[in-house]
Amino acid sequence: MATFPEVQAFLRERFTLERDTETEAELTFVTQVQPGKNEAQHVVLRHERWSGESWLSALADVCSVESLAPLDALHAASKMRVSALTVDTMPSAAATEATASPPAQYVARRVFAVRNLDMQDLARELQYVALEASVIRAHARPPTVQPATPEAPKPGAQWAE
Repeated sequence: MATFPEVQAFLRERFTLERDTETEAELTFVTQVQPGKNEAQHVVLRHERWSGESWLSALADVCSVESLAPLDALHAASKMRVSALTVDTMPSAAATEATASPPAQYVARRVFAVRNLDMQDLARELQYVALEASVIRAHARPPTVQPATPEAPKPGAQWAE
């Protein structure tokens, strides 16, 4: 049975960790969705306890909720094989220090039970989570800026002199 400190030790040996705390580890993968265009994809691994069991949640940012229409998100989620597309508003430890309420984001999420975790499978699946997040982000559109709407006239304003 693995423990989170053992998972962290394995990750430290295998990857460079961007952040490493008692409950979180952040890794960066280089993905290439479009030929010749590499991009950095961060994956945060959170240690959580539910019903007395130890779990790991892998989260990779995809895009803001405004960048992907709900039906497009549903379609993208149906194509995912390793992770699930979810909306995350829970800040990471680093984000908590920066802002009180982070914006809602689509994230690729994969949950692992620590008790029967195979470290090699974890390493491979974290890479897949990063790749799935990058693929969906490549199909998301940047948020559009809404044009300013003219202020509606106040009732009776046309009669006032």
